[in-house]
Amino acid sequence: MRWQSGQDRIVELIAEGQLERNDADLDDARARLANSEEHLARLKAANATDIDARFRLAFSAMATSAVALLAAQGLHQTTTGGLAAVQRAVNAQFSGGPVPGVFETLTAISVAPADRTGDRAVTDVRPVEEQASTAAEAAGWAVAYTARLLGAGLLHAFTDDEALNR
Repeated sequence: MRWQSGQDRIVELIAEGQLERNDADLDDARARLANSEEHLARLKAANATDIDARFRLAFSAMATSAVALLAAQGLHQTTTGGLAAVQRAVNAQFSGGPVPGVFETLTAISVAPADRTGDRAVTDVRPVEEQASTAAEAAGWAVAYTARLLGAGLLHAFTDDEALNR
């Protein structure tokens, strides 16, 4: 069974040179999932006052789990596409899953906390702390969702030669 959702968007990303097809590698996908689980474990152990570390770890956990989903399908971002292509791909494919929009926060949490405040002095960091907690929760959902999909064996090599040759 091939994952049908988001197929047209994946074809577009390949045609635009943002994604490329490789051999599907479930072992690589599982290794990346394990890496995202490590990021998540470090995130849970991070000091609550180290907001920057919490954002970085949430981003790393989520991004690595998204890359794992693509690796299981033999898809990889190109230098041109980068993580933005990864986000577009996983949002196209998995936005209707049990956790709708789980990967939509990937770009939002990639912005460092210092960038969120600009040049202003921050006296109340509570909103940033809440954002870090939300990012951590989203990362947890993304990693769990990736584990479920990989564990269920639902993802296979992306092949759509007919659509790619249009």
